[in-house]
Amino acid sequence: MPEFTTHIASDKATAAQIIHTRMDDIQIYTDGSGFAGNIGAAAVVMDPPIDLQHQLGDDETHTVFEGEPTGVLLVYRSLTSYPSHLLC
Repeated sequence: MPEFTTHIASDKATAAQIIHTRMDDIQIYTDGSGFAGNIGAAAVVMDPPIDLQHQLGDDETHTVFEGEPTGVLLVYRSLTSYPSHLLC
């Protein structure tokens, strides 16, 4: 059994409600997307605040399908800098 849960909201309103009502020990949000001709990814840890971003490059060379797993890698990187006593 995994020691964590995941939640994927169906829309922005539900996501906002979950953010304000969940009492998990660690909340991490991630996304990969395209904007203004570029593909990027981000991961945000809520407390303590850690914000990581990575731009892959233009959307003629990269796709959102590359951005999404890059967001997951940013989550991993954010957890490696998270205080270890809070991860147990």
